[in-house]
Amino acid sequence: QFCIEMKSKNNIVVSGLKIVSLIPLIIYPFIVFANLMSLAGHRTGNESFSLILSSYAFLIFSLMYPLTLTYSLIFNRDKKIFIAFLPIIHLIISAILYILWMNAK
Repeated sequence: QFCIEMKSKNNIVVSGLKIVSLIPLIIYPFIVFANLMSLAGHRTGNESFSLILSSYAFLIFSLMYPLTLTYSLIFNRDKKIFIAFLPIIHLIISAILYILWMNAK
């Protein structure tokens, strides 16, 4: 009976993580538009390597969010919490890359 209770709690957590992971898709079209404009923009030629690297890392990584979400939704048939957390981890890494980009000189 304890194992059944743990599985039902696990299912609730995984379902909640799936719902939370789907929320960023509401603003994703705007993110794609902004990222594509940033990628297509011209550089002055005075940018440092760290600024270029951090900006491209953020722009490309944040565009890959639907891939992480799709992987999490398709391959989580066993209701593993780690796989359900992958989109959240992706968002955290995206936020860290954004902070690095804003602080690059």
